[in-house]
Amino acid sequence: MWDKKKLLFQTLVTPIIFYGCEVWGCIISRESWRNIEKIQKCFITYKLKIKRNTPYPIILIEVGLSTIEFLAMARLPLYKHEINNMRDHRIPKLALHSSQNHLRFKRGWHKDTRAWLNHWEIDENVACKILITLKILLLLSLR
Repeated sequence: MWDKKKLLFQTLVTPIIFYGCEVWGCIISRESWRNIEKIQKCFITYKLKIKRNTPYPIILIEVGLSTIEFLAMARLPLYKHEINNMRDHRIPKLALHSSQNHLRFKRGWHKDTRAWLNHWEIDENVACKILITLKILLLLSLR
């Protein structure tokens, strides 16, 4: 029964949470991420009737889920890879180049995404290669 509820959460709730997270995820505060994580924690504790004072990392390990921030962060390198493969006239690519130009002014989305990945000690290029490989393996396994 839990697997069905987990699937419903992952198909109905998480897409709404993740909508646009590649853009806004790197600029929101830790407190905002904690509030977003509460959605998943409340769902799990309510559906599985777990005590509210159970530590969140233990809950995630037991149910086989990751934090929402981690999942959102995992989407970022793929999004940047997609942007880099777009044609030069596309708005996301123009925005990325504009943000890269703002690096010398110490602001912009590009700087924010680097800081977010650095906070978790993740090399952007390595993460992108790993995620693309995992995506290919997943697609091959669905055939």
